[in-house]
This record gives sequence, C-alpha cells and structure tokens, in this order.
Amino acid sequence: MLKNYLKIAFRNLVKNKGYSAINILGLAMGMAVALLIGLWVRYEWSFDDFHENRVSLVRVMKHTYFNNHKGTQSGIMLPLAAELRAHFSEVKHVTRVDWGDKHSLVAGEQKLSKTGHYVDPDFLKMFTFPLVKGNAEQVLKDPYSIVLTESLAKAMFGDAEPVGKVIRVDNRFEVMVTGILKDIPRNSSFEFDYLMPYELNIATSDFVRGAVNEWGNNFLQTYVQLNDGVTPEAFSARIANLVRTKMNDKNESLLFAHPMPKWHLFGEFKDWVNTGGAIEYVRLFAVIGILVLLIACINFMNLSTARSEKRAREVGIRKAVGSERRQLIAQFLTESMLTALLGFAIALVIVELALPYLKDVGFEHVELNWSNIPLMAVAFAGCIVTGLLAGSYPALYLSGFVPVKVLKGTFQVGRAANLPRKILVVTQFTFSIALIIGTVIVFQQIQHAKSRSMGYNPEKLIWLSLSSDLQRNFLPMKTELMATGYVEAVSKTSSPMTGVYNQWEGFSWPGKDPQSNPLFSALMVDPSYFKTAGLKLKEGRFFAERVLSDSNAIVLNEASVKLMGLRTRWGAISGSARRI
Repeated sequence: MLKNYLKIAFRNLVKNKGYSAINILGLAMGMAVALLIGLWVRYEWSFDDFHENRVSLVRVMKHTYFNNHKGTQSGIMLPLAAELRAHFSEVKHVTRVDWGDKHSLVAGEQKLSKTGHYVDPDFLKMFTFPLVKGNAEQVLKDPYSIVLTESLAKAMFGDAEPVGKVIRVDNRFEVMVTGILKDIPRNSSFEFDYLMPYELNIATSDFVRGAVNEWGNNFLQTYVQLNDGVTPEAFSARIANLVRTKMNDKNESLLFAHPMPKWHLFGEFKDWVNTGGAIEYVRLFAVIGILVLLIACINFMNLSTARSEKRAREVGIRKAVGSERRQLIAQFLTESMLTALLGFAIALVIVELALPYLKDVGFEHVELNWSNIPLMAVAFAGCIVTGLLAGSYPALYLSGFVPVKVLKGTFQVGRAANLPRKILVVTQFTFSIALIIGTVIVFQQIQHAKSRSMGYNPEKLIWLSLSSDLQRNFLPMKTELMATGYVEAVSKTSSPMTGVYNQWEGFSWPGKDPQSNPLFSALMVDPSYFKTAGLKLKEGRFFAERVLSDSNAIVLNEASVKLMGLRTRWGAISGSARRI
C-alpha cells in the first residue's frame, strides 16, 4: 500500500511541476532558515557541556554597591582562593585564573605571541581539558613550567618532542614544557593556547605579589569545584559576608557562586538579580526560526487547499469505489511527506552553501556535521514533523468531500470551508509582516550604532594587546613604527576605547559628601593618547609631554564633573585610589 501511495504522490508532483516546485522550494527555504537557526541555538546551548564536573563547578563573583548602584562583577581578590582552600569544607578544588594576557614565547628561532592563563594546579583536575602528554597531577606543580595546546606545540617545535623543551617568556624568564593539551573546544568559556602556574605570576609580578593579602584589590577570577551534595546556593550563603568580615566593613561586597551551566547564557545581572543574558537572543532566534517554518507550512496548506476543486473528482471516484477516509488521509500525508523530504534535501544543500557566508554574523563556529548521527536524526525528525504539520489540514480537508455531491457536479466550497484558509492566510501575513518590521528595526539600530558619534575618531585606529616585553620596550617600538611613514601617532593605554578594565574608589575633592564613595572607571594613558584617539576636549587641555606636573593631572568626562559638583573649570582631586 505504501508503495502505491508513493507512486501516486510522485506522479502528482511530476504532473503539476509548477505547483510542486513552489511547494518544495517554499518548504526548503523555511526548513533551511529553521535549520540554520537551530544549529546556532544548539551551539550556544552546548557551551562547556564537555566538562565532566560541570554541575559542581562554580565561579565566585561579587555583588557591589557604588554610586547608589547595585552591580555585579567577576573580578575577585587574590587571597580568596587560599581562604576557601583552608577553611571551607564545601570546597573540593579551587583555582585562581587571570584574565588571559598575550605573552611572547621564544624557543630557538621560533617566536610567537599567544594568549594564555596563569592558573593553579587544581585547574586541570576541575576542568576537562584532556592532556595528550603529561599527568594532570604534576604538570603545573613546578612554578616555572608551562602546558601547551597541541596546535601551539606544533607551531613552536614542529614534529620534535615538546615535553622537556625550554621556552623564554616575554624575554624575562624561562619555563619548561611539562604537558600537552588537546586543542580547546570552540564551545568553551576558556580560550587559551597555554597554561602557566599562578605562583609564577606572583613570583614575576610586583603588583600581584603586593596583592597577596589585599582583600580590596579585585583583578583575577576564582573558580571552585564543590564537594558532592553541596549546592551553589548553600555555598553562596556560606561565603556571602566573607569579605565584609575580613575588611571589618559592613558595606563591603557580597560574594556568591555562579554555577557553570549559567556562565554562557545566563551571565547578566541587574540589581544583584540574574536576569538572563545571551539566553534572550537564543530564545528570540528560536522563535524566529519557528515562525519562518510555520509560514512555510501555512503556505503549503494554502496551496494544497486552493487546488481542492481539482482534487475533488479524484476523491469522489476513490470513495465511490470503496476507499476509506483514513486511506485518503494516508495518501495526502504521503504526498506532503514526499514534498517535505525533497524540500529537506534542498534545505541541507542551502545550509551548506550559506554557512561560509555567515561566518561574520555569529556563525563562525557553527557547522553542519554530517557524521553527527544524533544531530542528523533530530534534523530528519524535524523534517517528518514539518511534513505531517504541513499536510495535516489538507489531508483532513480534502478527504472530507462527499462523493455524491462531487460526482453530480453540485460540489461547491462554502464559506465555512473557506474560513480556515482565510485564518491561515491572515496568520501567514501577520507573521511575515512582524518579521519584516523586526528586520527593519534591527537594521536601523545597527545603522545607528555604526553612524552615531563615539566621541573619538575610529578611522585608521588600531588597538593591540602588548606582551610584557613589548610594554617594557614601548618607546623603541614606537620609534620604529613612526619611522615607517605609515603611522601618524602611537600611544599606550590600560584599556581599549571600547572597554574600561579599571574601576577605582577612594577619590576626594572639595565639597565631597563624607558618606559618599563613588566608583570611577579609569584609563591610564600617555600624552600621545589625545592625538592618537582623535579626542576632542570640551574644556582645558590634555597632558603635555614635558610638563612634569602633569604626572599628577587627570582629565574628567562630563558625567564625573556633574557627579562631583565641580563649579570651577579645574578642581583638586586627591586620595589613595583603590582598584576594584
């Protein structure tokens, strides 16, 4: 019977080529868009799911209160890790992790600038980053050791054995390769090319070494693996007032544990409440994918029912010779399934062709993996559901014709029969118009973001993260760049124009409220910054190269002046600023 259904369905498709092409291509486009969005949603949900200890891993974060504003940050103080390790039985493992800076790595004639992390030895026990060579218990025990990814080891040493080789870091100190990691998955919250012990960071950095006992200096990340049976909520309650106790200040920040499953998609906080984050975009695009697929299905239904008069005689004759309604339903569903399968095949081709052109809009790591059986099974199941959904109404509608009326020629489609089609058409246009309006609004927002005044000139402006040795040799590097004739100005800064890394408190000025302790975002720059960034001052002047007193000068923005209530053009600001 199924063979007969397929044969009839195929003949109908071939007989009505134009109608079939419209139906197949309509479903193909809808399924292609839904599949692309589905692949992206799947990729976003897959972040960090390869870690074996995923459910017990947390990032320690803090709720802050500055400028009458409740904020949340992941920057944590250095002594916290030792405190947790020594006095909290809930903790199984703990590691400190820096933000990931670029360092120059030199081995023989090979010199590369790569990004890595300083971590504690527990890092490789907590997170599932498998070692190709070396033992997770030992590779980071020696302070002057380094663990490379396979790609970096290949780039530095070629086919030679990397373990045991010596690498010079930032032209300051040497480390020995003790292990090789598999390359980091793309869906990882951590991205790095190598790992070095955090004790090495303490040993080689005066700033870090000076912060070993400072509970008010927040400049690194702290991750914890909880013991079995300990929940993030219970651990949060235990550590909440730890900093307040250590600093004897009831107004200090509150600590809490943010579980790994929420890091990527639920990383946004407002007024100390986890309000979501990237999950909002995932949900939005998922809805868009469903709407596009529904539009394609509704289009199929409308086209099928629009041909009802042409199929009416066929239904009447088949019923007259004994066909049951369920058999006719099966026939029409077979036709819709065949159409859906052909559309699905075309959709797969469209997705493969489209992915390379979508790399710059968030799809750079999204791929259609044909060898991923579960993925292909889910995609095929979606095709089946689409076929059944698209063919359900036409099958029920067409199979319901009364054979006597059809064969006598008195069959007419009444208003009641047309009502569902009208509803479907209105629904289809509603979804389409909503998507068009949404697209126009998003496009206008993007254009506004691209064309609005940023307060500086972004044209021909490049920002680079410098390794430690380049920072120490900034002036020779600047001289060489200026000598090329291609560079107009060079400046150094603590943060890029698009983000401020440093936040300080502890400033004072004439007329300041003693009870107020606002938090200021700060950039440390040199006198060339004004020219390099193309800034425009509203009042005053920028720092001068040879004016020694400018070493104590500061440039404020309008929001800071308003907050301080300064009425004169220049005011004295003093105090011991504390980095937050």
